[in-house]
Amino acid sequence: MSIVPLKISCKCAFVSTLMSPFPYLLTEMIIMTSPQEADGAFLPAHIQRIVSDLDKRFQEKISLDDLANQHAISKYHLLREYKKYTGYTPNEYVIHRRITYAKELLTYSDLTVGEIASLSGMDNVSHFIHLFKQHVEMTPLAYRKKWQGIH
Repeated sequence: MSIVPLKISCKCAFVSTLMSPFPYLLTEMIIMTSPQEADGAFLPAHIQRIVSDLDKRFQEKISLDDLANQHAISKYHLLREYKKYTGYTPNEYVIHRRITYAKELLTYSDLTVGEIASLSGMDNVSHFIHLFKQHVEMTPLAYRKKWQGIH
């Protein structure tokens, strides 16, 4: 497992880079729990490349059109194939990846929720909090209090 240095665009003078020790954890979990994997099928190379690309770029704004153009596939075919093999749409995967990264930051840093939202690739803090609560069933601050009390 490699550690990927990430540029931080927050206003924290004391933080210039952040290391994410689990950049591909969610990808591995999706691949291992995919119904197609359980049946013995494999993840096609073009889907593996798209998953890898999304893992590297989850903090950026990624449109389906750009992703399809980059991988020389129609957006409709990309959407169908990606969902077929991973169980998620590309957008759902990016949201899951962003929430997973935000959970790491909430647990192991003292960054504000706004900074974490920005680092996770979300510009709107309210939208970030809504998505976080929808996926984790608690607010980011409640999650931080719960996990920082344990560590």
